[in-house]
Amino acid sequence: MMLSNRWKLIISCLLVGLLALPECWLRLWAGRSEAAMLSDDTTTRLDIGASRNQAFVLVHIGDSHVQAGHMSGLLRKELQQRFGSAGRGWISPYKLYGSNQPTDYSVQASPSRWHYKLITQQNRTPQAVGPSGILLRPAAQNFNLSLSLKNTEQFDRVYVHRSYHATPLKPGSNTGYTLLPSQQRSDMVVDTLLLDIPTSSLRLIPNSTVVFGEDTGYSGFVLELTETKKRKIFYHEIGLNGAVMDQYASDVYMQGLASLRPNIVLVSLGTNECTGRNFNEEVYLSSLDRLVTLLQEYCPQAQIVFTTPPPFFRTTRLKAGSKRVRRGRGKKARYRRVPVYRTQVEPNDNTLKAAKAMRSYCQERGIVCIDLHEMMGGNDGALRWTEEGLYGADKVHFTVEGYQRQGRLILKELEPVVEKAMQGKNKSLSEKD
Repeated sequence: MMLSNRWKLIISCLLVGLLALPECWLRLWAGRSEAAMLSDDTTTRLDIGASRNQAFVLVHIGDSHVQAGHMSGLLRKELQQRFGSAGRGWISPYKLYGSNQPTDYSVQASPSRWHYKLITQQNRTPQAVGPSGILLRPAAQNFNLSLSLKNTEQFDRVYVHRSYHATPLKPGSNTGYTLLPSQQRSDMVVDTLLLDIPTSSLRLIPNSTVVFGEDTGYSGFVLELTETKKRKIFYHEIGLNGAVMDQYASDVYMQGLASLRPNIVLVSLGTNECTGRNFNEEVYLSSLDRLVTLLQEYCPQAQIVFTTPPPFFRTTRLKAGSKRVRRGRGKKARYRRVPVYRTQVEPNDNTLKAAKAMRSYCQERGIVCIDLHEMMGGNDGALRWTEEGLYGADKVHFTVEGYQRQGRLILKELEPVVEKAMQGKNKSLSEKD
């Protein structure tokens, strides 16, 4: 259909008007945030200078004792109450592969179960992994993730740790936000979402077409609240059930850990090295040394702090005699004797050997070692803790109250270490200014 001269004139005026608009208005009209167009240098100053340089970062890595979040959660709350909170910090999407997660946050997805790789799985270690030691990829093109905090906590900045080829995420609701240019850390990428207002929950969806691949996925999230005191602390809790030191002591994992830029790395490992009957101190110390070497290489600015493995119990089956058992009936009946066993639960002496070896190693190298094994009273103390009902049914893990008591013991020695390190960091920043 031919357009009338009147409509041609209207369209021409509109085009001229659009071309005359300032460039920043065009960006807003196209639905793109002006802040997202900032240069990489300016963005880096916004992302790091305005936020992370003000926050002291403590990363706590460990095994199931840390993944549960009861002991480490108490430490986080107490230290943030003392020094100021930068926000919830790291959250791992444990539930997406059917594992347990701390009770103060939730990560849910649709579909609910994802493909995953863990650093604790033999022959399935991902080629790229973030700080969590986990790489999760969706099973479907259309997916969404829901992050939520409990206990009135909020956040206004989200750091998404993903593999290089994984699809960026964006808020799926009407939440106002700014997406800063990504920061690449080796094979992992960190995207930063600046939210217009603080919130306690957020729904995330793909920002573009989903890319599938064997080592394509997401590692976890850092939730930050910028509307807090200037003197503040991040306490990132990162644990994996069944983890041993050798699994964290890899270049792949350390690259992910380094992206958090820790000022202190608190290590609570060693329990799973003690579960077997034949504890090899030489192998244990070799694993410990490799972990320390890699931490010093990838996180040279970080102070390393260890906690010794807590005492736990070994369950053994002992022969207690035999009994006569009949097989068959009537004339065909036959009798034979079979052994009878009883179960014996006793303290695992391997934890004492591991604690002594770790304490001696750290002392020789000037590394802070918080001897949780001794603070709990060793094997004798473990028996008292059992009488008080502080151990779980397996006598390896602990009840919530047991973990919280551990946290209070560790806090006594960790708090002055953190205070001294924070003072050193603040002094260094003042000198640079």
